[in-house]
Amino acid sequence: MRWRIVYALEKTVSPARLVPAVITLLADPDALVRAHAARTLGRQKSPLARAVLLEACNDDSSGVIINAVRALQQIADSTSKSTRSVRSPGCSARATRT
Repeated sequence: MRWRIVYALEKTVSPARLVPAVITLLADPDALVRAHAARTLGRQKSPLARAVLLEACNDDSSGVIINAVRALQQIADSTSKSTRSVRSPGCSARATRT
């Protein structure tokens, strides 16, 4: 049920308010909540979420990892006019803005 709340939050773009609250959800015991939290952070396109999303790439759930990588790509697309790479031991993403 909690994942539905996080899903609803992704529709609101308010990085200053949402990012700090949603970051805490990446530690939720439910993988579906963590996956939606990663997705929501990507939709906010806030560089403040980069570090925690890199950590989420080491999650046990493939759904969390996939959403964390996509979120990192969305953030990179919004903050750079060229190619940008992010790396972590468990995660590597490369996004090119066209």
